[in-house]
Amino acid sequence: MVDNPQENRVAPFKYWRLFELVLGAICFFSVGTVAAILHNPEWHAHLLRLFGRSWNTFVAQDVGSTNRGFLNGSLEAIFSILTVAVMIGYLHGFKEFRKHKAETAIIALLAIPTVTALVYGTQFAWEVANTAYNDHASLALRNKDLKQDRDSWEAKATNNALIVCTPVREPKLEVLIAGVDVNHRNVTIGSTDPTTASLQMAVKNVGSADAPGVAMRLYLKAGFQNPNVYDLDWQKVVSDEPNYPDEYYSANSIPANPPVIHIGEAWGWASFTIRLQKGASTTSAIPVMIKVFYGASKPTVVNFSVRVVKK
Repeated sequence: MVDNPQENRVAPFKYWRLFELVLGAICFFSVGTVAAILHNPEWHAHLLRLFGRSWNTFVAQDVGSTNRGFLNGSLEAIFSILTVAVMIGYLHGFKEFRKHKAETAIIALLAIPTVTALVYGTQFAWEVANTAYNDHASLALRNKDLKQDRDSWEAKATNNALIVCTPVREPKLEVLIAGVDVNHRNVTIGSTDPTTASLQMAVKNVGSADAPGVAMRLYLKAGFQNPNVYDLDWQKVVSDEPNYPDEYYSANSIPANPPVIHIGEAWGWASFTIRLQKGASTTSAIPVMIKVFYGASKPTVVNFSVRVVKK
C-alpha cells in the first residue's frame, strides 16, 4: 500500500483546526462566565477586593516591585519593540518596512500581551487562587472559633439555668415566745415584779437545710442590770452595736459545741431575765434585738419590744 503524502499533510491541519475550535469554545464560555459574574452587582465589591489583594501580593512577591515598577517594566518592553522596528527599518529601508507595517503591528500587538499573559498572567492567576484559599481558610478557622465560643456560652447558659432553676437550700431561723415569732412584734409578759421580765424563748428552723452551730446574742439598751445568778447560760460581752450598749451571749448551755437545729425543729433556749435598774420606768416598752448565728455569712436579726405587766 502506497502512502499518499498529500493526505499526510492534510491530517495535521485537521487536528490544528480542531484545536482552534476547542480553544475558541473555551474562550466563548469564559467570556460568558465573566459576563454572568458581572451581571451580579453584589459580587463586584468582593471581586474587586479579591483582585486588589491578589494584585498587591503579585506585585510585591512575584514581580518584586511596586505598581509603578511593574508599569515601567511593561512600557520598557513596548518601547524596546518599537525601537527594534525602527532600527530594522533604518538598516533595510523604511520602504520595505512600510510594506509590512500592518503585519509588524499585528505581530507586536499579539506578541506583547501573549508574553505578558504567559509570564505574569499565570502568576497573577495563582495569586488569585492563593488569596481565595487563604481567605477561605481564615474564615473557616474563625467560624470554628465562633462555634467553640457559642458552644461554651451555651454550656455556661445551661449551667446558669440549672443554677437558677435549682432552689437554694438554706436554713431560716425564727425566735419564738409562747410559740409565736416575735420579729417586729410587741410582746407582753406578766410578772409579779414589774422590774423583771423572764424571756422564755425558742429557736425554730423553718428553712430547707439544717442550721449548724446555733448561738444567740441578745442586745439591750442602757438602764438594765446584768442577768441574775440563775441565768448562767448567758455571758455579758462587749457590744458591737452602738445603740445597744449591753450585749449577752448564749450557746444554749453548750458553749463548746453549739447545737445543730434540723429542718422543722424548735429548740427551747435558755431563759433570759430582764432586770430594770432602780428608778427606771416600768411602763415603757423595752426594745430588744437578737442575732442568731448559724454559720451563714450574716446572722438572723430579730427586733421586738417587751412590755411587763403585773400579774
